[in-house]
Amino acid sequence: GDVWHRRPGTQGFTRALPRGVVLHVASGNVATTGVLSLVEGLLAKNVNILKVASNAPSLPLLFAQSIADHDPEGVIARSFAILSWSGEREALHEVFCREADAVVVWGGDEVLETYRRALGPHTRLIPWGPKVSAGFLGAEALTAETATAVARDIALWDQNACSSPQVQYVEGDAAAFVELLALALERLAHELPMGTLDLHERAEITKERELALADQLMGLGRLIRPAGPEWTIIVDPDPAFRLSPLFRTIIVKPVARLEDALPHLAPYRHYFQTAALAVGAERVGELAERLALAGALRVTRVGETSGGTPGEPHDGVFALDELVRWVALDAPGAAEAFDGSGWMAADRVEAIARAKRRRLVDTWLPRSPYYREALRGHDADDWLALPILDKATLIAHTPPQGQGLLTEVPQGGHWLRSGGSTGAPKLSIYSFEDYEEDMLRAARGAHAAGLRPGQKVANLFYSGELYGSYLSLNRALELIGCNAFSFTQVASAEAVIACMREFGIDTLIGLSSHLQAILAQTDLPIRHVLYAGEPFPAQARGNYKVSSIGYGGVDAGPMGFQCAHCVGDQHHLHADHVYLEILDPETWQPADEGEVVITSLNRRLMPLLRYRVGDRARWVPGACPCGLASPRFELLGRSDDKVRLEGCDFHLADVARVTAAIAGLHPVPQVELAGTVARPEVTVRAQTEALGDVAALGAELRAALLALEPDFAAVGLVVEVLPPGALAQGSRTGKITRLVDRRGGR
Repeated sequence: GDVWHRRPGTQGFTRALPRGVVLHVASGNVATTGVLSLVEGLLAKNVNILKVASNAPSLPLLFAQSIADHDPEGVIARSFAILSWSGEREALHEVFCREADAVVVWGGDEVLETYRRALGPHTRLIPWGPKVSAGFLGAEALTAETATAVARDIALWDQNACSSPQVQYVEGDAAAFVELLALALERLAHELPMGTLDLHERAEITKERELALADQLMGLGRLIRPAGPEWTIIVDPDPAFRLSPLFRTIIVKPVARLEDALPHLAPYRHYFQTAALAVGAERVGELAERLALAGALRVTRVGETSGGTPGEPHDGVFALDELVRWVALDAPGAAEAFDGSGWMAADRVEAIARAKRRRLVDTWLPRSPYYREALRGHDADDWLALPILDKATLIAHTPPQGQGLLTEVPQGGHWLRSGGSTGAPKLSIYSFEDYEEDMLRAARGAHAAGLRPGQKVANLFYSGELYGSYLSLNRALELIGCNAFSFTQVASAEAVIACMREFGIDTLIGLSSHLQAILAQTDLPIRHVLYAGEPFPAQARGNYKVSSIGYGGVDAGPMGFQCAHCVGDQHHLHADHVYLEILDPETWQPADEGEVVITSLNRRLMPLLRYRVGDRARWVPGACPCGLASPRFELLGRSDDKVRLEGCDFHLADVARVTAAIAGLHPVPQVELAGTVARPEVTVRAQTEALGDVAALGAELRAALLALEPDFAAVGLVVEVLPPGALAQGSRTGKITRLVDRRGGR
């Protein structure tokens, strides 16, 4: 892996590193084994050597050529080699076995023993030895559909795969089912013809057929076969498991109850891989349990024996675990890190972001109808020429208006909507995997701000109406290991304070305005307050630590976080998760100060390429004293908060900075525009933090505003200072409505 990862529930870390040089020995019975083994070795970042099977060299060579064609820089292509040598060349065989760090062997017991004897003292053997599989069909499932599925399991790989059934145990009317199976196998003989058989393979099938015919003549079984060797069904009343000669030769064993067959699998328990099950739903649990105890490593439905689902183990283990070595870290200072990103050098951070950008453009964006069309004719290497996504386009291509930004039909995930405090609400759809990537960064940011395992935290964020703040922060608390008290925003100040007293809660997270209302009513000891939504006024802070919980949004996810050395609106970038550009809004070229444009590096279901989040920022030069290599930026306000008037132009953020500098005033004002476009009137409203001299505060604010923009005097500036809580707040976000435009026509 690229970074160290914290072990859940501990202060330690682990990291997977490659084993080194790995020799893969392919088998000839299934052509894909060598390539799949090689891919696993590449995923684990080993140097890989594949010894191809003498009878199946073509697919590995085609795979290698394909890698070379798509990897001109040789990043992957130079990390493996494909070779072939005869078993008689013992010197070469011994060199690889003695010097490799691991040898992966696909084959029978004799092949495994050949390599086991030759291994060097430090070489690890990873054996994928012989396995057998069987089917188990309940009386309630003996249908034509089941027969078709069983025939497919038999025909795929001509029964040579370890997962191919060699025996089918059939409960109930086996005779009728055999007829259905024969029809299904005959159809597949034409739709999926069997491969060429050599003389030895033909002889084995002929011998098995002759023995079955002799049993049939003695009334001990039944043989069903076509004229040629395309398939064979042998009905054997003896329930003992036995091996088939393969090549679509299936042995059907009738039983009164499927449970009766299980003791007969005992001689093969150490070889038993796949059990294909076709029974009623009410029987699945018990039979699966019994099959697992009988040695089965997979229990699957009929028709899917050669399939599998992502993340499932192979032959009882997770294959990639075998190809890496796990390193543990519990050194001094490790406990203060949330993950290993803090130990990465700047060039490593940049390399990870660059690789993820390439993967996004090459793999995920082409699956989105919108991006497939938007990127047509663009050179992916010319990043600054790639299109920029604005909010109107995002809304037009997400439900309910459209689905163009989605790479697939959502199969499960979170559907979240923004608060709409800066325009129309925007929908964002996260698969559960994408969401978890976001939550790891949300937890990283909260940890950097000071949250630690075991801390008692009251979560006061908003929940409901598709708003994701409570949901997300609660998951972040879980990942850090905090004690989470789930209040949401509906809890009254009295209820929160009562629980703080009762349970010793000393940390609050939530929207700035809600937190201030609670803190104003308690004198209980507070350890830490983490806010979002609006700035937390300096004059409202007590003898406790106050931190931003991070920079992010529903549409773009977590983008930045604050360490102890970040002041004001400075943030570190989640550089392994977001690629952030600061661009001149006139030329859309990189600038030291300008509009924020982000690319999500880990989202797959609804990727965002060069998305305008609506904020202005500047880069903060120099290294941060905290030692983190991730870049820093400072937010300067909304990019859409510039108000254009004939007499003067100003930014709402500049007005807010004036308000925040006056002791006694809440830092977020409201600006109302009235009159007409030709003859505008500007009213600036601010509210006090506590009851005070409203007239004096109003005069101070007016003077500061005129100093900011002298032309305010020409547009009928009105200043109003209101009591605490007088300015309306959004019901979902808790944010003050910053701009009210009531202007009429000219």
